Amino acid sequence: MATFPPFAPNGSEDIRHYLARFSAFISTKDVVKPLTPPPLAEGAAEDVVTAHAVSVADHATALARYYICRKRWLIAVMGKDTYAVLDGLCGEQTPEDKTCNVSEALMRARFRPARNKNDMRAKFTKRVQQQGERVAHFADALRDLVQYCEYGTFLDQALQTQFINNIPSDKIQDKIIEGAADFQLQVERAERYEAFYSKQPAQGEPVHWVGKTGKPRPQRKQFSKPNPPEGIPKHFSIQTASTATSCW
Repeated sequence: MATFPPFAPNGSEDIRHYLARFSAFISTKDVVKPLTPPPLAEGAAEDVVTAHAVSVADHATALARYYICRKRWLIAVMGKDTYAVLDGLCGEQTPEDKTCNVSEALMRARFRPARNKNDMRAKFTKRVQQQGERVAHFADALRDLVQYCEYGTFLDQALQTQFINNIPSDKIQDKIIEGAADFQLQVERAERYEAFYSKQPAQGEPVHWVGKTGKPRPQRKQFSKPNPPEGIPKHFSIQTASTATSCW
């Protein structure tokens, strides 16, 4: 039976990484966060509205059950030393009395590695998208740095500004320069344009059109238009019984 290692309070692993690995571990034990039901469309029929309400209620029940199971698993695997620290952070209550989100928030605040705010801000503002680096990876790198910058309520705005200003692609910048409701939406928009532009041929590269069969058609040779013979107008046409074909 697979087991999960305890967290070492004085170890080198970041608590965020530990909790991320923990989430992956409990998913193998069928402890999976339920998906949120899709929003209800406007003007939906009464039976659809009723079914959606039931779906929302079922989701709330499943979500509560998920967090209860997650908390129990976390208490079971975190180790005695980590449990002792968490118990002290809970005051008169115990870790069992706290919700899963509160317990994990206490652990993140207590075990987060100490970093100098000014040093991390300097690293954050100097971070640019590297050659060959996808925008999603660049966004993840910014998220890792900004958590130590203590920007407070300006955190999302700082992420958006740094993200836009340090993407080397002018095309993607132009598409996301207006900003978004939040940083995550901005990254998703940039990913869509990155995928779109990656499929476009490079400048100077020949374009091969695809026919109805789905197979590329051979590129047609381009010929320069010849000058008409002397004495013949440039727009002279040869008239036939059925068509009129322009020579030039």
